[in-house]
Amino acid sequence: MFVSTSWTAGAGITDADSHCQADAADAGLAGTFKALLSTGTATAASRFTPAHWYRLDGVDVGDLTSDSALGPPLLNISGAYGTPTYVMTGSTSPQIALPPSPYNCVDWTDAGTGLLTYVGNETYASSIYFYQYLTACTGSVYCLEQ
Repeated sequence: MFVSTSWTAGAGITDADSHCQADAADAGLAGTFKALLSTGTATAASRFTPAHWYRLDGVDVGDLTSDSALGPPLLNISGAYGTPTYVMTGSTSPQIALPPSPYNCVDWTDAGTGLLTYVGNETYASSIYFYQYLTACTGSVYCLEQ
């Protein structure tokens, strides 16, 4: 698991997955990486098996069936502690799918003015890692290996 470089919503969740895959490839990581984002039809957790994840440095982040992380996700693709940032998630919990709305960038297809998304704070090992407040549809996403 790592925090991606900046991505702008607009081309859907497959574009977010491609962004994670490109970040991983640029860092020399093998495997298939996808964005930890909720959509109108799928929870963020349901997009992944297994549901247990580790940061690039091996620290146990936890299980996506819980709203809290065991360890803060906060490592970037370089495996370093980046500048603290808010990470787009699309809902208030990895277990919740919200209908396409201004609060998930219309299912990641629009980053227009006035649209917002739920974001978490990468520095917390609590439910705040997934949801702290709302912000614009540009920023980092959590990338997990499938």
